[in-house]
Amino acid sequence: MSRRTLLALCLAVATACVPAQGDALEEQISEDPTMLAFVEAGELRIGLPATPVGIGGDGMGEGLTAEVGRWVAEALGVQPRFLYTDTAAILEGIEDQELDLGFPVMPMTEGAVRSRKRSFTAPYFVAHQRVLLAPGMSEIAEVDRACAFGDARTQIPVEAIAPGLTGVRSNDSSGCRRLLAEGIVQAIAAPDVLLFELEAELQGSELLDAAYNTEGYGAIVQFGETRFANFVDGVLSRAIDDGRWAEAYEDHIAPLTRLGADPPDLTAEEAAALFPRGLKLD
Repeated sequence: MSRRTLLALCLAVATACVPAQGDALEEQISEDPTMLAFVEAGELRIGLPATPVGIGGDGMGEGLTAEVGRWVAEALGVQPRFLYTDTAAILEGIEDQELDLGFPVMPMTEGAVRSRKRSFTAPYFVAHQRVLLAPGMSEIAEVDRACAFGDARTQIPVEAIAPGLTGVRSNDSSGCRRLLAEGIVQAIAAPDVLLFELEAELQGSELLDAAYNTEGYGAIVQFGETRFANFVDGVLSRAIDDGRWAEAYEDHIAPLTRLGADPPDLTAEEAAALFPRGLKLD
């Protein structure tokens, strides 16, 4: 009898039967009505970011988040159904119960994690605010002005990065890229997860090693689905331990940047604690 058939029978008879071999993750499925409902439906509806490339993708099952979503679906014994969109639509899809699992590209803060609109998993990626130098630049000391984008609540001001540096904020990467092309700024400051694609596109640019903060990026599930969030944490932990996360990084992000990255090692609570409510960075 297949795992999916066995778990479906568990749902049908409403008993907490334990799958063969006593697998810890499978035991979690058999004890949770939400995950058993996924098994019965035979699919997991997953919201993925269309950008940035590397973390997200072009709608063809590509990107680090697609890999993580695929691991979760495989652990459930169901098929993943991917929807590539933006972070706002992913948040809305979870809140409206149109998505089962989402991967918003937003840093985890205490306010976000304690929201009653969604529940977070542990981070699938840990990012750092860094500086991308314009082509022809070799060090931060050569930079007079830098453009910043991303969540201002989790970043230090550009002016605090180096003496004499002034900054301008943009709503997104395209605004900073335009300012860089026009020579108005000589660098871009943002979370590295948002800079990898720019680094690959701007030949001769360089993403500096220096990190100015730490941000966790977690998946989200419908509010209150703590068991499912813990299950996703278990799947991710297993993928880190057996090397699949590192392989996914090499496949999807390493081609974009010379920088490496360690597998995420924060819980949702630890990531949230990095940015407690009321924190003002300076």
